[in-house]
Amino acid sequence: PYSIREFFVLSTMAPSLNLTDDLDELPFSVKPDKKVSVRDVMAYYRQTYAGTEFDQAKNLLVKSYNRRGEDQGGNESLSPVINPWMNGSLSSLLNTLKPGVVERQRTIAISGCSYSQVIQCRDWLPDEIGGVAYFSFDNPGQSPRIPVYSGTLSLPSSFEICAQKRFRTDAAAWHFRRANRLSQVNWGRAGGILNKAIMDFEDKIFDEQELIDKKALELYKSNNKEVDKEGNPITPEYREFLTQYTNDFARAAMNKWWELGDTFWGMFARGF
Repeated sequence: PYSIREFFVLSTMAPSLNLTDDLDELPFSVKPDKKVSVRDVMAYYRQTYAGTEFDQAKNLLVKSYNRRGEDQGGNESLSPVINPWMNGSLSSLLNTLKPGVVERQRTIAISGCSYSQVIQCRDWLPDEIGGVAYFSFDNPGQSPRIPVYSGTLSLPSSFEICAQKRFRTDAAAWHFRRANRLSQVNWGRAGGILNKAIMDFEDKIFDEQELIDKKALELYKSNNKEVDKEGNPITPEYREFLTQYTNDFARAAMNKWWELGDTFWGMFARGF
């Protein structure tokens, strides 16, 4: 009657309710045990249930062998070629070799996601400044978020290019999808690199946000006219400022993920 995704979010937001996955139904909503921040929601979007009972890879620990096939000893660890988004063919192969080893789950973050956004509305600021859509292309567990302010006038032209039919270097989505798919070739090596980059951009958003808001608000108060003295429409400076910031952030993220794609090609093109 409900999915693991619903159960995971509600049970971890309100652990005091002691919800279990064998209930006939879940409550429609819960009151979180503590306040939920924007970054908490972003983290939920990245969830693959790693380390929990719903982790699809929990039964896939392997021993370490050298090139001669000799057991290196030590504790078992997760194979570096396993990632949280195993496709059906791989999980079918593993389950054929050992039935039931992979328990398929619908994770919150999925490779098939085209885009996602976390929207924040702050009523103590003008709408154009207080409203922010933290936008992400592709798998939310592998891509950074881009702060798109409500007052933004335009986005990079590459955002307008469809990425659903074929690979295109001029499509913003493929800057992220290319690196994300390549990282899955050897997630054990690439995952840490990708995750660090995600958090670097997330830190950048919230480290800069107070200053960006302050500057935009100053411009809003000093120049908030939509027309000039002759009645001709003009673009308020604060909206130009927000547009420039959002576009600069987007291009920095795109460039970083293209660079990561090149890095992963170099790491994995000759094997791993």
